[in-house]
Amino acid sequence: MRLSFYAGLLFLFLSSSLVHGEEETKGSPEEEEISKFDEPVPRELVVDLLQQWFSLPPEDTVHWDKAVAEGRISRQLQLFAKELHGFHEIDHENVQPPVEVTLPNGEVVHGIRPEDLGPNLGANLTQEDLNQLMPDVIAAAEAYKKYVLQKYGDHSPDTRMHFEEGDLEFVLAYQEERPETRPFEVERPFSNSRVYYLEKKSFLQGGHIFRGRKSPVSENDFAFHLDLTSEGREILARVTRDNRPGHMAILFQGEVLSVPSFREELDTSRIQVTGLEQEKIRKILTQGNQGFFRFRQKREE
Repeated sequence: MRLSFYAGLLFLFLSSSLVHGEEETKGSPEEEEISKFDEPVPRELVVDLLQQWFSLPPEDTVHWDKAVAEGRISRQLQLFAKELHGFHEIDHENVQPPVEVTLPNGEVVHGIRPEDLGPNLGANLTQEDLNQLMPDVIAAAEAYKKYVLQKYGDHSPDTRMHFEEGDLEFVLAYQEERPETRPFEVERPFSNSRVYYLEKKSFLQGGHIFRGRKSPVSENDFAFHLDLTSEGREILARVTRDNRPGHMAILFQGEVLSVPSFREELDTSRIQVTGLEQEKIRKILTQGNQGFFRFRQKREE
């Protein structure tokens, strides 16, 4: 049985496409009225939009903003994608088991359920409607995977990151003022705030990050993980070894995200950041993913 790759394809497309741009073009009042998805949507319209989505060439799915700018993505499909992107959080207490779908060739896969689309888009769909779309879903998935593997050498470019300097920085933080430091006050939920003094020069920059992803920590909390390049790992190990025990601050576009402490050398290529709102995590990963595609395209020009 093919498992979550196809079951989650709808949301794979969503994350890989919308990260490249969320700018909306305004249509006429008539188009706006037709395109709204803030109430139960007719079955025929949802099925048609899903078919449009899964029939997109993989380059348009990956480079969504470019396809929008060049007029290859309809206004209605843009809003449809945005509605899915903003859909409700998973109800962890009432998660239903995956649906098994038997394809015409007899293969069994995990399918998409009406509730996966949200209350308005899935309101009038039947499971049979979605089951009939699975061959299109699988064909689109194979085309997507082949395209990104050939073009980017990675089957999941939606997790690939490339940050510009100043986007993401790691700096040492102290509990007492030192030359070339600046104060920063950290609010703590169960105790008094604390002032740290941050070095003005970073020891790790965005260029040392090559992958990032969001993951659940609990039912309501999420973290994002960053993978360092080999050079980034060496720098992190050296700086933490030379300054242990200590603190470091992680900044995104000048904003301090977290000030974790370390007691020993951190010889690792993986960093986890917790305590952030999901929207902030999404913004950070979006910025890094956009940078990855711009970086790769620039190298190919």
